[in-house]
Amino acid sequence: MSSNVVVVLDNGAGQIKAGFAGERDPTTIVPNCTARPLSSKKFLIADQLLSPSEDLTSAVLRRPFDRGYLINPDLQSSIWSHIFSSLLHITPSSSSLLLTEPLFKSEH
Repeated sequence: MSSNVVVVLDNGAGQIKAGFAGERDPTTIVPNCTARPLSSKKFLIADQLLSPSEDLTSAVLRRPFDRGYLINPDLQSSIWSHIFSSLLHITPSSSSLLLTEPLFKSEH
């Protein structure tokens, strides 16, 4: 990728959609969490959780968000790092980031 690539990141509490500016659809949509299957000592992250060969029944989940609030920024950072390097194949320091945020809804 060139050094002036713009990554678009929709960082939801349940899933992350990531792609590149100018493209209609996201490149990847993955769960925003890590999980450790009971049969493993290793936590799986993002796209690794989508593998049909992984049995996530009774898996231990770690989520960076709780009730809409970011409670674990280190975990969120590690998920982003995995997405950038393994799924999008970009170097964050040589790219720009467009981070979406939810619309403000007022209650009447």
